[in-house]
Amino acid sequence: MPADPALLWERAVTASERGRPAAAVRLLERALTQDPSPDLRVRILISLAHARAESAGVAEGLTELDRAAPGPGSGASALVLGLWYGQRGLLLLRAGRLAEAAADLDHAAELIGPASPVDLARVLLNRGVLAMGAADLERAETDFGRCLAVAEGAGLHVHAAKAGANLAYLAHLRGDVPRALRLLDGATPALAAESPVLGAVAALDRARALAAAGLLTESAAALDAAIPVLGRARLVQDQAEAELTAAEVARLQGDPRRARRLAARAQARFARRGASGWAAVADLEVLRADLAELPGRGAVARAERATDGAAALERRLAALGLAEEGRTARLLRIQALLAAGRTEEATRAAGGWAAVTDPDRARLATRMLAHETRANLAAATGRSAAAQRLRAAGLRDLATFQSRLGSLDLATAATAVGADLARAGLAEALRGGRTAAVLAWSERVRATSSRLPPVRRSADPAVVAALARLRILRETERTERLAGAPRDPRRAADIRDLQEEVTRLTWHHRAPDRAVRATSLEDVRAVLADATLVSLVITDGVVRALTVTGSRARLVPVAAAADVRETVLRVRADLDVLAGRLPARMRATVLSSLRRGLASLDALTAGAAGGDGPVVVVPAGLSAQVPWPMLPSLTGRPVSVVPSATWWVDRVAGDGAAAGSRGAEVFVAGPDVPRGAAEVTASAGPGATVLTGPAATTRQTLAAMDGAAVLHVAAHGSHEADNPLFSSLVLTDGALFGHDLESVATLPRHVVLSACETGLASIRTGDEALGMTAAFLHGGARTVVGSVGRVGDDVAEQVAVAHHRGVRSGLPPAAALAVALAEADDVAPLVCFGAGW
Repeated sequence: MPADPALLWERAVTASERGRPAAAVRLLERALTQDPSPDLRVRILISLAHARAESAGVAEGLTELDRAAPGPGSGASALVLGLWYGQRGLLLLRAGRLAEAAADLDHAAELIGPASPVDLARVLLNRGVLAMGAADLERAETDFGRCLAVAEGAGLHVHAAKAGANLAYLAHLRGDVPRALRLLDGATPALAAESPVLGAVAALDRARALAAAGLLTESAAALDAAIPVLGRARLVQDQAEAELTAAEVARLQGDPRRARRLAARAQARFARRGASGWAAVADLEVLRADLAELPGRGAVARAERATDGAAALERRLAALGLAEEGRTARLLRIQALLAAGRTEEATRAAGGWAAVTDPDRARLATRMLAHETRANLAAATGRSAAAQRLRAAGLRDLATFQSRLGSLDLATAATAVGADLARAGLAEALRGGRTAAVLAWSERVRATSSRLPPVRRSADPAVVAALARLRILRETERTERLAGAPRDPRRAADIRDLQEEVTRLTWHHRAPDRAVRATSLEDVRAVLADATLVSLVITDGVVRALTVTGSRARLVPVAAAADVRETVLRVRADLDVLAGRLPARMRATVLSSLRRGLASLDALTAGAAGGDGPVVVVPAGLSAQVPWPMLPSLTGRPVSVVPSATWWVDRVAGDGAAAGSRGAEVFVAGPDVPRGAAEVTASAGPGATVLTGPAATTRQTLAAMDGAAVLHVAAHGSHEADNPLFSSLVLTDGALFGHDLESVATLPRHVVLSACETGLASIRTGDEALGMTAAFLHGGARTVVGSVGRVGDDVAEQVAVAHHRGVRSGLPPAAALAVALAEADDVAPLVCFGAGW
């Protein structure tokens, strides 16, 4: 019995939309044998052209489309003629013949009009993609917005989701990462429900946005999941685009060889398809990977080859109408000329910087490359001061981008985007040896998030609900572990999924585009009084200490970074052992080892402080985990450890009153802490809110801490190195996470966390710290006393009671902690983070 050609065609269109072009070809070829009507025959041939382009290449698709061309007197309707122009425009777009594609897509939109919403939606999507590629973002947004309206009006959920995904990519190009991720998360469920392939395409767009924000690990994970799906579906174009994005991520992760392999593979796929524009873009990434491997053996010869390749690629991209990519090729040519020692030619090649540093005309990655190229050119021509100004301008550009990110996670990750500029600027400042310049540059490169205002999410019910579900799962898992039960892999997967959901939701929020400028040496001196600031920096494997007092600033190289790291890890191991119950002889042995380690750290770093007054430490790398008040030269002195000098100056200059001197006090004891209830009861002052037992829930604790002056939590805690904002304090109903703090309107000014590891943080590029303590400080707390190692229950209670007694007597928190630690019967690795005096 003959099959219905219309039904076969509809099945083929569905197969094609679901990423199964080979199946679509078989159905369409069968439909052609069933004597379709003239109009249907043209439709079938148009769909066949698309499917062949997907499975065999653009050239094959265009050949097939020529067979479908409705000739004079064919009687084809305006709609069918519009479909033909629309398909031809899409294939020409894929081939990189942009001007021809634009003309055909314009003609298609006019011919189709409102007669077929689904076909009009397809044309508008493709025309928007073309406009986006030509950097006409306004036209692209108009077409995607119109497509969304047409699709929603006709109930075309998948097409609406595709329009949303394209609007997300447009937001990514404009540097609005929160909007891009929010739109993608809205579009992805409909696309993934339609087919795994469409879900993989959405994952590709997500990976691009994540890479732009510096979340390279997350981007790589999304690509690793998407590429095999696209490969199995034989969607060569999308697979190659995903490989190209993976190449960029590999380069940014410091693996140029892998980047080159991936980019070359993508280039070969594009070339086989006849996608000349994409092939040229892939060649650009190959060039970037080559340059990333300079210097090295044969560097000059390789730079010479890269120079010639970049010049040819610049011309090729310009001819294809890819203006921004062409300008990128020119920037790389200048970089190659400089590497080859051809400075005069590099100078002649420069110019037109406005087009590549204007946020409205160039993407962030292009702007960062332009800032770096201009600075390198200035340095190569002996204008080091100009080079530093250009690097600083680049970091201000990056800071503006970060100031729009409402997620602490995103803001800290984005620092990686400007890492090359920051390293070069700091290295030049160190070569110059001027302490004012070194401080200014160390502040530009470190902890940018400490200069950003917090974003409150109390009105986001989705985050609150997800955290509540996560709390239940984590508490169930903890209870089972305490009972000795094996870990349930399904529950572990559910926990991981919920953490990803919370993280994804927090990425959607924008910040108020506001940042504090980096501080200066004069600013620091203005608020130092009798204190000493010790700012540590790490470059070229060496730790240096910049020491500032009211009258003097000096820069001292103190140790190899590897030596500091090894000693810190040994000290922390000794502290963890000492927190348990040990036989006397073993305890004496470990204590002796700890003292040697502390003395070594003192000689390497803290010895730079000198004097006997208060000390402010700006750590670098793993030195953030040093129990600074325990170092011999700092014992008994008020020590404050801060995210950056800028953060500290801003807090001290803006609010000089002692933290916690007046206002409500809240004391909370979590479960399974042997002396927790006794600790908070003994530490609490008159009229304080004390939550113990069933009352010590996350909800009551969050409510009580809002607007309080002091918060003290005696509870088990953990630092999650892989997901630092899921670091937590264990309360009666489960974990209170770092993410929970973003729902509190006004965090307490002074916080004491006597739990283990609450002072630890994961360190990202630019010494960006993430963890429970960092979340409190970023959210508005002025000081946080936390531990960088395990603390014995008895000494925790003793130090806590003495510390609060000192604060109530008028001592600043750092001074009160110093007194309490001096009186303690045992070691306690507690540190005062923040503006402690």
